[in-house]
Amino acid sequence: MNKREKIIVIIAGTVALYGIADFFILPGVFHNKKVAGEKSLQEINDFIVVSTAKLSILEQAYDDPKIKSLMSKIHSQWDNDPFDFIDSQTTETNQGILPENKTPEIIYSGFLQAGAVSLAVINDIEYQAGETIRDSQMKIIRITPQKVVVQNGADQINLYLKEE
Repeated sequence: MNKREKIIVIIAGTVALYGIADFFILPGVFHNKKVAGEKSLQEINDFIVVSTAKLSILEQAYDDPKIKSLMSKIHSQWDNDPFDFIDSQTTETNQGILPENKTPEIIYSGFLQAGAVSLAVINDIEYQAGETIRDSQMKIIRITPQKVVVQNGADQINLYLKEE
């Protein structure tokens, strides 16, 4: 046995001895008698009272006209998506149909993500960023759950997810 192996064996033995002593010899000295997860009936009742009070405060806040106004704005249709940054060269399409129908219809119908790899389902075929769409000259630049940005010559086109 080399020096490194001896040190590992000594540490493992020390940990084992401590575990045995803690479990069999010292269980009542340092440990609370209450089992983890056990709660007294009073603690549970206190929790219920506090939770109910917090819920009633939230319900009262929702009745406030300012909160109702804010909530209605949040749930309404937005004119512009604040998280969608569109370049001046980007051309938008509606439901994946390209402008002037110069090429076949391209439909972005699904998004898959496995770890760091994002896949776009376009015309029922999975593509990664950098690949060219079959039967067209369009190269996929970026894939997000909401849209795919493709390069068609000098133009960039956003294909938005078509939900059916």
